[in-house]
Amino acid sequence: MNKKIVFLAMIFLSLAVGAQDVATIMRNHEDKIYSPKYKGLTDLVVDMESPSLTKQLNEQMIFGNIRDLRFRFYWTATPERVAVEILGMPEGFNEIKQQLKQAMLSRFESIIPLSLEKKFVGYKFSLDPKDPASVIAKDEKALNVIPEYRLTFGSTGLLSTLNGKKTIGTMTTSFEWEKMPWSEPRLVNKKSIVKSVDGPQSVTIESIVDWQVISTIGLPTKSKTLTKQIITIPGSKPQENSVEDEVNYRNYKVNVGEALKWFLSNGAN
Repeated sequence: MNKKIVFLAMIFLSLAVGAQDVATIMRNHEDKIYSPKYKGLTDLVVDMESPSLTKQLNEQMIFGNIRDLRFRFYWTATPERVAVEILGMPEGFNEIKQQLKQAMLSRFESIIPLSLEKKFVGYKFSLDPKDPASVIAKDEKALNVIPEYRLTFGSTGLLSTLNGKKTIGTMTTSFEWEKMPWSEPRLVNKKSIVKSVDGPQSVTIESIVDWQVISTIGLPTKSKTLTKQIITIPGSKPQENSVEDEVNYRNYKVNVGEALKWFLSNGAN
Protein backbone atom coordinates (compact mmCIF):
# COMPACT_ATOMS: atom_id res chain seq x y z
CA MET A 1 0.00 0.00 0.00
CA ASN A 2 1.21 3.50 -0.83
CA LYS A 3 2.91 5.07 2.22
CA LYS A 4 1.11 8.36 1.62
CA ILE A 5 -2.28 6.62 1.72
CA VAL A 6 -1.33 4.82 4.94
CA PHE A 7 -0.21 8.11 6.51
CA LEU A 8 -3.48 9.87 5.57
CA ALA A 9 -5.49 6.91 6.87
CA MET A 10 -3.69 7.16 10.23
CA ILE A 11 -4.47 10.88 10.44
CA PHE A 12 -8.18 10.34 9.74
CA LEU A 13 -8.26 7.49 12.25
CA SER A 14 -6.68 9.63 14.98
CA LEU A 15 -9.16 12.44 14.31
CA ALA A 16 -12.07 9.99 14.55
CA VAL A 17 -10.75 8.55 17.82
CA GLY A 18 -10.32 12.05 19.27
CA ALA A 19 -13.87 13.04 18.30
CA GLN A 20 -15.20 9.82 19.81
CA ASP A 21 -13.29 10.50 23.01
CA VAL A 22 -14.91 13.93 23.35
CA ALA A 23 -18.35 12.45 22.70
CA THR A 24 -17.74 9.65 25.21
CA ILE A 25 -16.57 12.03 27.94
CA MET A 26 -19.57 14.30 27.52
CA ARG A 27 -22.06 11.44 27.20
CA ASN A 28 -20.64 9.86 30.36
CA HIS A 29 -21.36 13.10 32.21
CA GLU A 30 -24.91 13.34 30.85
CA ASP A 31 -25.59 9.71 31.82
CA LYS A 32 -24.72 10.41 35.45
CA ILE A 33 -26.47 13.70 36.23
CA TYR A 34 -30.03 13.82 37.54
CA SER A 35 -32.94 15.28 35.63
CA PRO A 36 -36.62 14.86 36.54
CA LYS A 37 -37.09 13.66 32.96
CA TYR A 38 -35.40 10.39 33.90
CA LYS A 39 -37.97 9.85 36.66
CA GLY A 40 -40.93 10.18 34.33
CA LEU A 41 -41.58 13.93 34.19
CA THR A 42 -43.40 14.77 30.96
CA ASP A 43 -45.56 17.81 31.76
CA LEU A 44 -44.80 20.55 34.29
CA VAL A 45 -46.17 23.87 35.51
CA VAL A 46 -44.41 25.76 38.30
CA ASP A 47 -44.35 29.29 39.73
CA MET A 48 -41.05 30.97 40.57
CA GLU A 49 -41.04 33.81 43.07
CA SER A 50 -38.16 36.16 43.85
CA PRO A 51 -38.79 38.35 46.92
CA SER A 52 -35.65 40.39 46.23
CA LEU A 53 -36.75 41.13 42.65
CA THR A 54 -40.20 42.18 43.87
CA LYS A 55 -38.58 44.49 46.42
CA GLN A 56 -36.28 45.98 43.79
CA LEU A 57 -39.15 46.70 41.39
CA ASN A 58 -41.21 48.28 44.17
CA GLU A 59 -38.30 50.53 45.13
CA GLN A 60 -38.15 51.80 41.55
CA MET A 61 -41.84 52.85 41.84
CA ILE A 62 -42.44 52.24 38.12
CA PHE A 63 -45.23 49.67 38.42
CA GLY A 64 -46.88 50.81 41.62
CA ASN A 65 -46.97 48.40 44.55
CA ILE A 66 -46.44 44.82 43.36
CA ARG A 67 -47.64 42.29 45.93
CA ASP A 68 -47.59 38.91 44.22
CA LEU A 69 -45.04 38.76 41.38
CA ARG A 70 -44.72 35.27 39.89
CA PHE A 71 -43.09 33.76 36.84
CA ARG A 72 -45.17 30.80 35.71
CA PHE A 73 -43.27 28.22 33.68
CA TYR A 74 -44.77 25.66 31.32
CA TRP A 75 -42.69 22.70 30.11
CA THR A 76 -43.40 19.56 28.10
CA ALA A 77 -41.05 16.70 27.27
CA THR A 78 -42.51 15.80 23.85
CA PRO A 79 -41.81 18.04 22.11
CA GLU A 80 -39.42 19.54 24.62
CA ARG A 81 -40.31 23.21 25.05
CA VAL A 82 -40.54 25.80 27.78
CA ALA A 83 -42.47 29.06 28.06
CA VAL A 84 -42.92 31.61 30.83
CA GLU A 85 -45.52 34.23 31.61
CA ILE A 86 -45.48 36.96 34.26
CA LEU A 87 -48.28 37.23 36.80
CA GLY A 88 -48.85 40.10 39.21
CA MET A 89 -47.62 43.02 37.08
CA PRO A 90 -49.82 45.71 35.47
CA GLU A 91 -50.64 45.67 31.77
CA GLY A 92 -48.07 47.02 29.32
CA PHE A 93 -44.33 47.39 29.96
CA ASN A 94 -43.77 44.57 27.44
CA GLU A 95 -40.09 45.34 26.84
CA ILE A 96 -39.26 45.25 30.55
CA LYS A 97 -41.33 42.09 31.00
CA GLN A 98 -39.44 40.38 28.20
CA GLN A 99 -36.14 41.25 29.88
CA LEU A 100 -37.41 39.84 33.19
CA LYS A 101 -38.54 36.64 31.47
CA GLN A 102 -35.14 36.13 29.88
CA ALA A 103 -33.41 36.68 33.21
CA MET A 104 -35.65 34.13 34.96
CA LEU A 105 -35.38 31.53 32.19
CA SER A 106 -31.83 30.77 33.32
CA ARG A 107 -33.32 29.70 36.67
CA PHE A 108 -35.34 26.99 34.96
CA GLU A 109 -32.13 25.03 34.44
CA SER A 110 -32.29 24.26 38.16
CA ILE A 111 -35.26 22.06 37.30
CA ILE A 112 -34.40 20.70 33.83
CA PRO A 113 -30.62 20.89 33.28
CA LEU A 114 -29.41 21.61 29.76
CA SER A 115 -27.11 19.14 28.07
CA LEU A 116 -23.57 20.37 27.51
CA GLU A 117 -24.14 20.48 23.76
CA LYS A 118 -27.16 22.76 24.18
CA LYS A 119 -25.41 24.90 26.77
CA PHE A 120 -22.46 25.44 24.43
CA VAL A 121 -24.32 25.57 21.15
CA GLY A 122 -22.13 27.26 18.53
CA TYR A 123 -18.91 26.09 20.22
CA LYS A 124 -16.59 23.49 18.69
CA PHE A 125 -15.40 20.76 21.06
CA SER A 126 -11.96 19.15 21.12
CA LEU A 127 -9.83 17.24 23.58
CA ASP A 128 -7.41 19.25 25.67
CA PRO A 129 -3.99 18.03 24.46
CA LYS A 130 -2.54 18.72 27.92
CA ASP A 131 -5.21 16.85 29.88
CA PRO A 132 -7.21 13.84 28.58
CA ALA A 133 -9.87 14.49 31.24
CA SER A 134 -10.65 17.95 29.85
CA VAL A 135 -12.51 19.23 26.82
CA ILE A 136 -12.01 22.58 25.08
CA ALA A 137 -15.09 24.42 23.80
CA LYS A 138 -14.12 27.16 21.36
CA ASP A 139 -16.28 29.77 19.68
CA GLU A 140 -14.48 30.02 16.34
CA LYS A 141 -16.88 32.71 15.06
CA ALA A 142 -16.26 34.93 18.11
CA LEU A 143 -19.97 35.56 18.66
CA ASN A 144 -19.99 35.00 22.41
CA VAL A 145 -18.64 37.13 25.26
CA ILE A 146 -16.48 34.22 26.39
CA PRO A 147 -14.77 32.74 23.30
CA GLU A 148 -13.32 29.65 24.97
CA TYR A 149 -14.09 27.29 27.85
CA ARG A 150 -12.17 24.44 29.39
CA LEU A 151 -14.38 21.69 30.84
CA THR A 152 -12.65 19.45 33.37
CA PHE A 153 -14.25 16.17 34.41
CA GLY A 154 -13.45 14.51 37.73
CA SER A 155 -12.71 10.88 38.53
CA THR A 156 -16.45 10.12 38.62
CA GLY A 157 -16.84 11.41 35.06
CA LEU A 158 -18.91 14.41 36.15
CA LEU A 159 -18.07 18.00 35.21
CA SER A 160 -16.06 19.39 38.14
CA THR A 161 -14.82 22.77 36.89
CA LEU A 162 -15.58 25.10 34.01
CA ASN A 163 -12.95 27.70 33.12
CA GLY A 164 -13.87 30.56 30.83
CA LYS A 165 -11.24 32.63 29.05
CA LYS A 166 -12.50 36.16 28.67
CA THR A 167 -10.82 38.87 26.65
CA ILE A 168 -9.87 40.50 29.92
CA GLY A 169 -10.09 38.43 33.08
CA THR A 170 -11.15 34.90 33.96
CA MET A 171 -14.21 33.02 35.12
CA THR A 172 -14.19 29.67 36.94
CA THR A 173 -17.21 27.61 37.94
CA SER A 174 -16.95 24.63 40.29
CA PHE A 175 -19.70 22.07 40.84
CA GLU A 176 -20.57 19.87 43.80
CA TRP A 177 -22.58 16.71 43.12
CA GLU A 178 -24.49 14.55 45.57
CA LYS A 179 -26.45 11.31 45.25
CA MET A 180 -29.90 11.45 46.86
CA PRO A 181 -32.26 8.52 47.56
CA TRP A 182 -34.72 9.82 44.96
CA SER A 183 -32.03 10.55 42.34
CA GLU A 184 -30.52 7.04 42.23
CA PRO A 185 -28.44 6.11 40.35
CA ARG A 186 -27.74 9.69 39.21
CA LEU A 187 -26.25 12.62 41.10
CA VAL A 188 -27.72 16.05 41.81
CA ASN A 189 -25.98 19.40 41.45
CA LYS A 190 -26.44 20.73 44.99
CA LYS A 191 -23.99 23.63 44.87
CA SER A 192 -22.04 25.69 42.36
CA ILE A 193 -19.54 28.51 42.84
CA VAL A 194 -18.67 31.02 40.12
CA LYS A 195 -15.56 33.17 40.53
CA SER A 196 -15.07 35.98 38.03
CA VAL A 197 -12.14 38.41 37.85
CA ASP A 198 -12.21 41.54 35.68
CA GLY A 199 -9.33 43.90 36.36
CA PRO A 200 -9.73 45.33 39.87
CA GLN A 201 -13.11 43.67 40.37
CA SER A 202 -13.70 40.10 41.56
CA VAL A 203 -17.14 38.55 41.98
CA THR A 204 -18.00 35.25 43.67
CA ILE A 205 -21.48 33.78 43.24
CA GLU A 206 -22.39 30.79 45.41
CA SER A 207 -25.63 28.98 44.56
CA ILE A 208 -27.32 26.24 46.61
CA VAL A 209 -30.48 24.36 45.61
CA ASP A 210 -32.91 22.68 48.04
CA TRP A 211 -34.86 19.70 46.73
CA GLN A 212 -38.05 17.88 47.69
CA VAL A 213 -39.95 14.86 46.37
CA ILE A 214 -43.19 16.02 44.73
CA SER A 215 -45.47 13.45 43.07
CA THR A 216 -42.67 10.85 43.43
CA ILE A 217 -40.19 13.09 41.51
CA GLY A 218 -37.33 15.10 43.03
CA LEU A 219 -37.83 18.80 42.23
CA PRO A 220 -36.19 22.01 43.55
CA THR A 221 -38.12 24.05 46.10
CA LYS A 222 -35.65 26.86 46.71
CA SER A 223 -32.43 28.23 45.24
CA LYS A 224 -30.29 30.57 47.32
CA THR A 225 -27.57 32.75 45.84
CA LEU A 226 -24.92 34.77 47.66
CA THR A 227 -22.99 37.27 45.55
CA LYS A 228 -19.82 38.89 46.92
CA GLN A 229 -18.12 41.71 45.04
CA ILE A 230 -14.66 43.05 45.88
CA ILE A 231 -13.09 46.04 44.14
CA THR A 232 -9.40 46.52 44.81
CA ILE A 233 -7.79 49.82 43.84
CA PRO A 234 -4.09 50.35 44.59
CA GLY A 235 -3.58 52.73 47.48
CA SER A 236 -7.09 52.37 48.91
CA LYS A 237 -9.01 49.93 51.06
CA PRO A 238 -10.84 47.15 49.15
CA GLN A 239 -14.53 47.84 48.69
CA GLU A 240 -16.74 44.85 49.52
CA ASN A 241 -20.42 44.31 48.84
CA SER A 242 -22.64 41.25 49.40
CA VAL A 243 -26.12 40.51 48.08
CA GLU A 244 -28.32 37.55 48.95
CA ASP A 245 -31.01 36.35 46.58
CA GLU A 246 -33.61 33.62 46.90
CA VAL A 247 -35.99 32.05 44.41
CA ASN A 248 -38.88 29.89 45.57
CA TYR A 249 -40.50 27.21 43.40
CA ARG A 250 -44.20 26.84 44.21
CA ASN A 251 -47.52 25.46 42.97
CA TYR A 252 -46.09 22.50 41.08
CA LYS A 253 -48.45 20.70 38.71
CA VAL A 254 -46.75 17.46 37.69
CA ASN A 255 -47.86 15.24 34.79
CA VAL A 256 -51.50 16.39 34.81
CA GLY A 257 -51.44 17.89 31.30
CA GLU A 258 -51.63 21.54 32.37
CA ALA A 259 -48.57 22.60 30.36
CA LEU A 260 -49.80 20.84 27.21
CA LYS A 261 -53.20 22.49 27.64
CA TRP A 262 -51.52 25.91 27.92
CA PHE A 263 -49.41 25.40 24.79
CA LEU A 264 -52.45 24.24 22.79
CA SER A 265 -54.53 27.22 23.96
CA ASN A 266 -51.70 29.56 22.91
CA GLY A 267 -51.42 28.20 19.38
CA ALA A 268 -48.54 25.73 19.83
CA ASN A 269 -48.80 22.24 18.35
